[in-house]
Amino acid sequence: YLDLSSETEVTLKFDWKEFNDVADGSDGVFFSDNYGISFVQVASFLGGDYVDQTWTNIILDIDALATTDG
Repeated sequence: YLDLSSETEVTLKFDWKEFNDVADGSDGVFFSDNYGISFVQVASFLGGDYVDQTWTNIILDIDALATTDG
């Protein structure tokens, strides 16, 4: 895990590719504020939201997500 509690202006950038597999609600990014005892999903990657077999650049504002979700 990463402890980013003392950081500001944190951004997560990565590429996501949909493989036309089963839509799974666990595809996404999750935060935990209790060292992994529980998690909250802050970004979801459902297959129908993306073009199959195509890379999509994802940029997440971690500061904003942490303020809102965790």
